[in-house]
Amino acid sequence: GAVIERLSRAAGRPLNVRQYGWTSANAPTYLASAGQLLSARNPAWVVVILNAANISVYALTTTQNWRMEVDRDDSFRLIDMRTPPTFSRMQTLRREIGRSALALGLWRRAGLMQNQMANEENVPLQQQNPRLAQEAARVPRATVLGLARAYGSRLIIVYTPEFFGTDYDSAEPIEQEVLSLCTENGVACFSTREAMKRERYDHLLLSRGFHNTAPGAGHFNATGHRIIGEEIWRYLAAHPLPAL
Repeated sequence: GAVIERLSRAAGRPLNVRQYGWTSANAPTYLASAGQLLSARNPAWVVVILNAANISVYALTTTQNWRMEVDRDDSFRLIDMRTPPTFSRMQTLRREIGRSALALGLWRRAGLMQNQMANEENVPLQQQNPRLAQEAARVPRATVLGLARAYGSRLIIVYTPEFFGTDYDSAEPIEQEVLSLCTENGVACFSTREAMKRERYDHLLLSRGFHNTAPGAGHFNATGHRIIGEEIWRYLAAHPLPAL
């Protein structure tokens, strides 16, 4: 968000950006949040970042925020998995943990381990359950159609390839599917693949990973976020504001 704001101001077209994220959020959370977000902000643009993971089986099996069920006709039902906002002993514990850098670090690492184990369990589950595998195959189409209905002409879908590791030439079939679905349904959409590949091979910078991870593993780092922001601004600068 900050990258887009800086670039827009430097170009004389200042934009204010509000950036949202949710813990372990997948496509269902982006769909479920549409009404509240549009009502609160009425934004000119809504950019939704998608990757292979959050439009996969995880959208059907996550135990946090929202998940979805997808029917054969690509319609879907959103299921609220959020914890009720009641004051509890766990909230008290979290507040106390926040006062210690060591305790906070251990808490976050435990959460990462829990998420990783849950994600690894989904793979054999999908292989053992043909119905779940078939439903997961419908998630990308249901997501694109749902986002288009929810956000209308202000929607831009940005696909961000995973590229785990240092080889940025591997293809993701889901990427082409998302881009094709967007074209088919008149949704503004692009991928950051080429920009990230250029940064990797021309400037030897990886878009994912940190000093304490394997090269290219993990979430987007500063390089990755910069590239995503630059590509979003490149699109916005070339297109007029949508008619709301």
